[in-house]
Amino acid sequence: MFIQKALLFLFFLSAQLLLAQNEPSVYEDKVYKKNLRTVRLHLASNQVSYPIVQLGVSNALEFYFDDIDYEVKDYVYTVQLCNYDWTPSSLSELEYIEGFTEGDIRNYDYSTRVNTQYVHYRLTLPNQDLRWTKSGNYVLKVYEDRGGRDKELVITRRFMVVENIGKVESQFVYPAKTSLQQSHHEIDFRIVFDENQKIRSPLREIKATVLQNGRWDNALIGMSPNNFINNRIDFNYQDKIIFPALKEWRELDIRSLRNRSNQVYEINQLEDMDELILYADKKRTFGAHHSLIDLNGKYAIQNLDLFRRRANTNIGSGASLSDILASFGRSSWTDDDIRRNSTQNDYALVHFALESPTEYYDADLYIFGAMTDWELKKEFKLQYDEQEKIYFSEAWLKQGYYDYMYAYVDKKNPKIDLAELEGNWFETENDYQIVIYYRPAGDRYDRIVGFQQVKSGQ
Repeated sequence: MFIQKALLFLFFLSAQLLLAQNEPSVYEDKVYKKNLRTVRLHLASNQVSYPIVQLGVSNALEFYFDDIDYEVKDYVYTVQLCNYDWTPSSLSELEYIEGFTEGDIRNYDYSTRVNTQYVHYRLTLPNQDLRWTKSGNYVLKVYEDRGGRDKELVITRRFMVVENIGKVESQFVYPAKTSLQQSHHEIDFRIVFDENQKIRSPLREIKATVLQNGRWDNALIGMSPNNFINNRIDFNYQDKIIFPALKEWRELDIRSLRNRSNQVYEINQLEDMDELILYADKKRTFGAHHSLIDLNGKYAIQNLDLFRRRANTNIGSGASLSDILASFGRSSWTDDDIRRNSTQNDYALVHFALESPTEYYDADLYIFGAMTDWELKKEFKLQYDEQEKIYFSEAWLKQGYYDYMYAYVDKKNPKIDLAELEGNWFETENDYQIVIYYRPAGDRYDRIVGFQQVKSGQ
């Protein structure tokens, strides 16, 4: 009996070590398999929200993705608590998970009435099987389970759980450098803790992270305060908490594959797929600022062809973006609406083009936004056509409403630069997320104890 238990323990330990070998040292929003598409994580019933929830409050996250292999597979999931810098926390799973530490993704449906066939998987968190008990940075990890010890990490998605024990206050200020005042946003902020919350060593125990539009690729991570008085802790730096203001995002409306939107030049309905040719975009580096409502780089899945016959007609092709945004909420949708929007949305091959009289020999150009997981993906890299004087690319996208920009990436210094092709303007409206972390002496994880989202350009 003892030998059997020992062998079982060694089997479990070796399985855990095998999984650990395939785990990243720093977690990102990543899709590791090409057959998995349109991976989404957001607040339930709000496609254009950020995955940030309150601890102990009945709000939920909705997670889903498509597998174009069109065969049902065993996908399992768990959540990983992380430090402020997205390295794994030293806490064991049992210290921050209530219920099972791993679960199966049981809800799935086959696509219907589409050219591109896929299996649509979905999951709600927390659920009756798995709940988190602590605030902090979390990663949802999805594995393909092939049986036995053969599990492959296929998706990672970051989210945050907040426990507010203090109030975050912020303001936009003019950058100290005059040269940046027309092109950048700078933020000063503070957190005022509750009177019964004593912070003994703010410089060591408090850190802050600031994101622009929910992006982690350009986030300012792990900043220490520069001043504190009693329970008020200030982050007031000159030219440090500063971001390029960008411009409003380019829009792409491909909710319909039957009727052209303003961005679509031509729709080709081929035997086994739909092909969308877009009008060629122009560079906006030195163009004037235009105040537009956008999704701040995000996207939402919706099939306008399915809902055209609904009584709510204000989501038609001539609708304002305000009406479109309202339609992304699901408060008025039936369960059948949600199922159809998930499984009867087709994929289309979308052809992008950017006018350019010359080629950039020292840089690569990419399409960039939430639809690329905020990273430089090979399928969104543009090629240059010397004869047509355009950069072009094609990508498979599910029917929906997308924001995007063109990224310039220097080959010697491969950083994402949106200003080169899009420009910056201080009047641009962006979302900024301010996250306050607290790790008292002796604790082994970073709590999120303060959060605020603010908008620029208002």
